[in-house]
Amino acid sequence: MNRLDENQLANARQYRLKEIQMCFVSNLRAQQWYNGENPRNLNGFINDKSNRIIGWSTMRQLRIKLDRCSDQRIISTCNNDYSLFNEEKYAFQPGWMNQTLKEVQYSSSILKAFQYRTSDKLDTHIYIGQHETYSGGGYVYEFRGHLSDLKSNLSKLHELKWIDDKTRAIFIQLTLYNPNIQLFTSVIFLVEFLSTGSISSTARFEPLNFYIFTSVLQLVCTICYMFFIIYFIIIEIRLLFELKLKYFHQFRSFIELGIIICSLGRIEVYIWRFQEFKRISRLFKETNGYDYINLQLVVYVNDLLTFFLGYCCFFGTIKFVYLFRFNQRISLFTETLRYARKELI
Repeated sequence: MNRLDENQLANARQYRLKEIQMCFVSNLRAQQWYNGENPRNLNGFINDKSNRIIGWSTMRQLRIKLDRCSDQRIISTCNNDYSLFNEEKYAFQPGWMNQTLKEVQYSSSILKAFQYRTSDKLDTHIYIGQHETYSGGGYVYEFRGHLSDLKSNLSKLHELKWIDDKTRAIFIQLTLYNPNIQLFTSVIFLVEFLSTGSISSTARFEPLNFYIFTSVLQLVCTICYMFFIIYFIIIEIRLLFELKLKYFHQFRSFIELGIIICSLGRIEVYIWRFQEFKRISRLFKETNGYDYINLQLVVYVNDLLTFFLGYCCFFGTIKFVYLFRFNQRISLFTETLRYARKELI
């Protein structure tokens, strides 16, 4: 890679930081209305004036260690892709320096941006991106303070080259709360910097409703579903004792076991999600929404609940088709699938 290509990559990385400063930060605070009037009673709201930030937003960077090439006569340093094993975890001074510059004074937020923090301190978890799997730790800058201070700090980070050739991922995370519909939203922006020089960006918005049951009908259906599962468990246990090993020779048995296992797993995850909702609700009441609350774990639990629900629907659909096996049209359909299964697979 020649010097021109390296400069182009460095400019592209710094341009991402400029984008954050110009587009993202300006919308973190409620600005003037369309008629020029200043917003009132909107402290903590973002610029859409409908959603409120819980605590503050964070920008987390993941870096790779400095790697010396085997043949330094050609290239002195090698830029590798990110992995959990070559992640940089050293504490630096501003500018990624190992020595302290006594003649320059920086704010605490700038100093913390060059200090590595673990996932336990940040309350973050592993995240799977488009190209790599990233740890929950990293170098974090917190968007706290007035809008002018945020822009000034980002300009300082730009001067200190906070994003450089060792940067492999930038996470921007924030939690929003809409008081009109009482809806929480977990927002994660991810920018991945590959060793090839390409840059990939993704965004994920996960709305979360902390109300377990929104209607009486939903509660009644849930109770009926649990009674049906208990009834099916009793039937399958009886069949297992009667048929013993022959029980597993029937295709219907695997369908019933799949429904039972996924349903029990869904109940356990449902209880887990309920406990997480109680914990977050307690933190929200204690801090009045002025402390940072990460909803990443709740999002993962909600995804797991959706996973079990999807498999319950899958096995339920197969069972529904199996019940209509005596119908000639359905029987013809199943025989066609059985005949063409090799070609379909």
